[in-house]
Amino acid sequence: MSFAHLWLRSSSIPRDVDRARFATRRPAVAGSSTEAAVLADLDSKIPREFSGRIWLFHSARPTHWDYTGLDEGEAWQRYFWNRNCRPGPYIRFPNLGISPVICSGNSR
Repeated sequence: MSFAHLWLRSSSIPRDVDRARFATRRPAVAGSSTEAAVLADLDSKIPREFSGRIWLFHSARPTHWDYTGLDEGEAWQRYFWNRNCRPGPYIRFPNLGISPVICSGNSR
């Protein structure tokens, strides 16, 4: 399960990421996650010119990513670094990771 939270000045905008799988209540099946699908989902939800902080909430259970076939947290990192966003401090809780990134709005 993945979720992104955009932080704009004094307000925030929650955004579902990977909504198609969970909105229809289709279970995650082995090998169901692909990097192309994850990146397309992010592109559809986060404007290229976005400037601000994005909080990425994701599973921190390696067995989850082994099962779905892709560690989406790692895919997110590559995606945002390629958009010239810099990482904030990674926060890990049991089974949950929070990865804030700060974007300048000047995507490459």
